[in-house]
Amino acid sequence: MNSKALQRLIKVIQRQIEEELLQKTLLEKQVEDLEKAIGVIKMLLTAESDTLAKQPISYCDYYSFYSHHKNKRDELGTEVIFIKQTIEEKLESLRDLFIEKKRYELLLAKHMRAEQDVINKIENDAIDEIGIQGFRRKSE
Repeated sequence: MNSKALQRLIKVIQRQIEEELLQKTLLEKQVEDLEKAIGVIKMLLTAESDTLAKQPISYCDYYSFYSHHKNKRDELGTEVIFIKQTIEEKLESLRDLFIEKKRYELLLAKHMRAEQDVINKIENDAIDEIGIQGFRRKSE
């Protein structure tokens, strides 16, 4: 694989890394929003419980209210767990991408050093040839 191909491959991997980071950030924002919603539901349940303690209302209405919001809170909690697992998978993917990118960067550096060594050898051979020709001219 030549240097240009390695450079293109590194750019592709960098774009993948950027996309994964963006997706991870969006998922983290989603978790944050869901956790806020869970907090609101908890506060709502606490407020209604306090209201029930102060004012006797129909327990049947309260039970309906409580079970609906508790189920909603549990659903949101399950969704948070699922998204956090997805974030962990994204992190693992990012680690793999960073490792792969670094491997190709090292390979690119090795290729570039090898190419530079070839160029230096050609230049040195040319300079040596010029020196030899100059020496021959002086000796004649």
